[in-house]
Amino acid sequence: MAVTFGAEPGRVYTIVGRIASAGEQLSLAGVALRDALGWVGEPNQKERAQIPARAIAEVVSYFSIAAAQGVTNATARLLALDTRSRKILETREKSSRGFPPFDERDANWLPVNQKVIKSLEHAAVHHTRAVQDLVAELRTLVDSPEWSAMVETRNVDFHRWRPQSEAGGVSTNSPWVAIGESQFLPVTDRGTLTPKHYGHYVNQSQLALERLESTMSGWIAGFSTAKDEILTYVMAESMNGFQFDSRE
Repeated sequence: MAVTFGAEPGRVYTIVGRIASAGEQLSLAGVALRDALGWVGEPNQKERAQIPARAIAEVVSYFSIAAAQGVTNATARLLALDTRSRKILETREKSSRGFPPFDERDANWLPVNQKVIKSLEHAAVHHTRAVQDLVAELRTLVDSPEWSAMVETRNVDFHRWRPQSEAGGVSTNSPWVAIGESQFLPVTDRGTLTPKHYGHYVNQSQLALERLESTMSGWIAGFSTAKDEILTYVMAESMNGFQFDSRE
């Protein structure tokens, strides 16, 4: 159908496929959260629950981030239906190469972060409010404290010194103690790490997932209108290069 509007074959198909994938990832995050909350609800299970509850909370965050990236990339590919937006994205996100249909290179997959959302905002600036609102949903997500806290924990776990889950492990704080101009290493018989309670991680992932659910609900509610408005421009552009400004 989109091809009749002048869209390149396969572009809308890949957008729909990425939306479907993001929806499944959101569902998987919800299933994982259910299991994580089950550990929190177990009475007198603090010692036994610490590692499995934290592990499942991490699964929630990983699927949540994957779903958010899916929606971000669906948005980028929707904007790329329009040659004006595509050129902007090619300039700002050079690795995308304009998001050709069915291109499965890793470099073609944008992360969800402040830089990418800014690129999407630039690419949507000449579109109607309906299109800009899709990007605004993503902006609200990445700017929210709930999402930022979960992403920061994930970044620590993936890219920095991950605090262990059990008490007595190796603390991320320096063990050296300064006395005057000298440094001393106290002799102890056990580690000094005091981990965060597993409920912290479960609650953090739940708040981030709830924020993501709200974002994706608003995004999908506005998708159809935004898609139609972009395709209207694509059709006009395909008619002997005729262009018009569709801003409200």
